[in-house]
Amino acid sequence: MSIVAHSYSLETFFDDCRASLLADAGPDGQSAVRRHLLQLLRHPKLIHAFLGPAPGRRTLHHEPSTGMHVFVHVYDAAGVSKPHDHGPCWIVYGNLTGHTDMIDYQRRDDGSQPGYADLAATREYRVKAGEAELFGVGAIHETAHPAEPSILIRVVSDDMDSVWRHTFNPAKKTVTDRPPRPEKD
Repeated sequence: MSIVAHSYSLETFFDDCRASLLADAGPDGQSAVRRHLLQLLRHPKLIHAFLGPAPGRRTLHHEPSTGMHVFVHVYDAAGVSKPHDHGPCWIVYGNLTGHTDMIDYQRRDDGSQPGYADLAATREYRVKAGEAELFGVGAIHETAHPAEPSILIRVVSDDMDSVWRHTFNPAKKTVTDRPPRPEKD
């Protein structure tokens, strides 16, 4: 089913992202994905009607030629993530409705001591409806969602369940490995 939004459809978004990443999988291609997502986010009423109000995460698309995954997250309750990275993946978050409060972190240690991480918050900001942020490989951040309903579209360079990631506790100066999830039968 083709959902058209002023000549820009989900299918066109997927095609544009694939073309950009095949031309350049590096920072320029990733920035292009962010620009494509911004274009898609300009049509929240149409997309909201397509996505529906059911809370949770759903896969919108997987692009085998690039590894890209596109998810929609519908939040209906407040929540905060622990500071985390996305391992070897880059990611683009875009708010369709509502907002997401973000804190970016930088490691002050060299990562050589297992279980130890000294983080410093480097930026606190809000991603509002219609906005998107790109997080490169190794970026550390935390997210907070308000109590009111919000819809987030997330584009990831690979299957997050198949890669090593990390969760951080800045107060205790610890890092915990998050291994890949076991494959489902």
